[in-house]
Amino acid sequence: MKFGKIAVVGRPNVGKSTLFNQIIQSDLAIITEKAQTTRSRLLGVVTEPGRYQLALLDTPGVHSALREGINTYMNEEAIAALKDADLIWYLVGPEGELSQEEPILSAIEDSKNTVMRIRTKVDLLYSPTQKAKITAIDERLKARITKTLSLSTVGKRGLKTLLNQTLELLPEGRTALYPEDQLTDKPVRFFVTEFVRKQLLLKYSQEIPYGCAVKIVTYKEGQDLDHIQCEIVVERESQKPILIGQNGLALKEVGVEARREIEKFIGKKAFLGLKVSVLPNWSRDKKALENLGYHFL
Repeated sequence: MKFGKIAVVGRPNVGKSTLFNQIIQSDLAIITEKAQTTRSRLLGVVTEPGRYQLALLDTPGVHSALREGINTYMNEEAIAALKDADLIWYLVGPEGELSQEEPILSAIEDSKNTVMRIRTKVDLLYSPTQKAKITAIDERLKARITKTLSLSTVGKRGLKTLLNQTLELLPEGRTALYPEDQLTDKPVRFFVTEFVRKQLLLKYSQEIPYGCAVKIVTYKEGQDLDHIQCEIVVERESQKPILIGQNGLALKEVGVEARREIEKFIGKKAFLGLKVSVLPNWSRDKKALENLGYHFL
C-alpha cells in the first residue's frame, strides 16, 4: 500500500484544477477560463484499495498581485499545501514570463519537498521564449526535480504516466489516511457556495466576479428537498444592480444554473434563494474575509 499527499501548484490558470478533477474523476473543483477561479485549498482523495491512496491538494494560483486581503489568503493557502505535501506537482504552462514564476519558485525552494515538473497545454504552440522559461525553471530546481512530464489541454493523454511515475516516488507500507469511499473533507455548504461563485465567474465580466463572495445564510436539509439561502456580497453599490440585472433576470440565471449543479452534487432537489448585499472593501478586510469563510493561517 502506498499513500502520499500531493500539492498541485503553479501560477493562475495553468490547469491545476482541470488536472485535479481528472485524477480524482470528479468535478469537485470549479473550472472557468478566468484566472484565480480557485480561492481555497481543496482536498481530493483517490483510492485504489490495497494499492494506493493519493490525497491531492488543489491550490489557488500563486501570484504577485497586490499582496493584501484575498490575495494574501490565496497565496497562503497554496504555500501551506506545499508544507504539508510529500510530493509537489509543479505545473508550468506557456502563459507568463519567468519573473512571474518567482513567487512559486521561492515557495517550492523553501518547502524542501520532492518536485515533479509538469508542462501543461503542450498541444499549444510554445515560443522560444516560453521554452527557455521551462529550461530556466528546470535548471533552478535541478536538485529538487525528480521527474518531468508533459500533459495536453484536451483529453487525458499523459495521466496514466503521471500516476505511475507518482507511485514510483512514494514509499511502500504506509497506511491510508482516509476511508476508501471518502472523496474530500469539505462540507456540502462549501460546494454550494462554489457552484454559485462559478456562475458569477461565467456570467459576468471584468471586475464583477472578483468583487463577489458567497456565503450560506441558511441550509435546511429535507428528505426530498434541501432549502438553501445564499448571500452574494459585493464591494460597491454600483456592482449590485449589475449583478441583479434588469428585473432580476441576471441573478435568476445564476440561481438556475447553480441549482442544477447543486442538485447533481447532493443527489436530490434543492430550492436556492439568492440575495445581494454590499460590504465595502470586503476583499481587503481581514475580519470581513474570515466572516465570509476565508480563514487566514
